[in-house]
Amino acid sequence: MATEDTQKALAEEILEEGRRRAVSMLDAARTEAEKTVSDAKASAAADSGRMIREGAERAQKSGEMVVRTAEQEVARRKLMAREEVILAALEEGRWQLARLDGEAYRRAVAALALEAVRGMPGEAFVLAAHGMRQGEAEEIIARVTAALKAEGRDVRLTFAGDRQVASPGLAVRSEDGRLSWDNTFQARLARLGPELRRRMTPILFGDEAGDAGAPPRSEQASRETHGQR
Repeated sequence: MATEDTQKALAEEILEEGRRRAVSMLDAARTEAEKTVSDAKASAAADSGRMIREGAERAQKSGEMVVRTAEQEVARRKLMAREEVILAALEEGRWQLARLDGEAYRRAVAALALEAVRGMPGEAFVLAAHGMRQGEAEEIIARVTAALKAEGRDVRLTFAGDRQVASPGLAVRSEDGRLSWDNTFQARLARLGPELRRRMTPILFGDEAGDAGAPPRSEQASRETHGQR
């Protein structure tokens, strides 16, 4: 009888130990499962947050690009509009110069001749002026030589007619032909184009652009660069 009781007690102890181990294993599994679920939720939240941040950054960059593109397009159209206005003003200037005649034209040609001869070394020059008769040319030659004599320089000018110059204005060359200066209205406007644009910008648009505040380049520098050979 004692033996049976002992065996029964031992069996119950074994069963109880098994139940304790089962409960412990179940608790451990439950804890591990909960940790796995928590980690998965945290990872998903982090991924979701990263995706949201990356999406927001891409949207911001895309918006900034759209704004920059729009600003560049506005600036481009503004420059195109300004260019059209400037070209129209230059064309109006050419048209006004082409209409010069009589005394106004002769004064302009005399000023151009004086400017050209001043910038050329030597004593003897040949002048050709568009649309100028011999008597008118002699009057201009007298003005130029008198102005230079007052500056202490004696020169001799001769008139070569008007057929050598195809557009209003004149051309001057040294008597030996080694130096020449095209001072027709067309050539002069081409040389002074950048300077005219610089001066026209604040007048036409009420502001300054580029080097509009810089001092103008001297005509002598322009002559050395473009005209005199």
